Amino acid sequence: MSKKCPKRWLRLSVAYKVWPSLSWIGLPAKFLVIVALNGLLHNLNAQTSHDITLEVIYGYQKHDKRFFGNPLENRQGLWGTSYFGLRAAKKIFKRGAFAIKSGVGYAREINTYSNPYDLCFDRPGQPCPYVLARIKNYRIDMVQTPLIVEARLLSKLRLELAFVPHFDIYKKVTGHGETAGFTFDLYSLELIPALAYNIRRFSLGLGFRMHQWKVIDQVYSYGNNFLRSNPGYLNKTFDTHNPTKLVLSVGYQWH
Repeated sequence: MSKKCPKRWLRLSVAYKVWPSLSWIGLPAKFLVIVALNGLLHNLNAQTSHDITLEVIYGYQKHDKRFFGNPLENRQGLWGTSYFGLRAAKKIFKRGAFAIKSGVGYAREINTYSNPYDLCFDRPGQPCPYVLARIKNYRIDMVQTPLIVEARLLSKLRLELAFVPHFDIYKKVTGHGETAGFTFDLYSLELIPALAYNIRRFSLGLGFRMHQWKVIDQVYSYGNNFLRSNPGYLNKTFDTHNPTKLVLSVGYQWH
């Protein structure tokens, strides 16, 4: 029997155990999360750094202004939500000009749009004073587990399609004082196409978010007008509204 079989069996066993816990998301998303997890475990078992890419990622997106009427919205402009990430990814499949990478990383999203928020989001179900508090700064720290499919177009140019699950681990809101708490929940799933250009071992990528599935965020307060226009919104799992997001990445590759 090959020496690789126990490791392969371990990865399949973990995936089998995780599958039922993902029953609240759709089958395509569930499958991709399992593939990303399988690739991550493969990376942890690897004995070499062959074909590993380290990336620094910066994103900038439009505000989401839907939730509550805001007299300040015209003074806050269209753009302002920022995103910063670090990740490591390894090739788990390669054939000709095509390859698949999976990995793990850290990300932080910072929202500065002045939406009202729930002062007691960290204590759900407990008594909470009603104060119409507005966000000054809403920070979400996350773990990301990307799965990236790439196709080489030219010797130095490639097309990438990244499926990126984000799991929030810490939320902090500054507004009416400060409210913060540790969490571990799925935050969003993003689909991001990009073009990447290689300069020796470095790469420069530019992309945009084509689609997102974002878990309904209980931090925000939702106005009556919004809830009447979107009946059943708070009972949904995902919000698919997709404010424009541009993504810039700089990477370094080990071969």
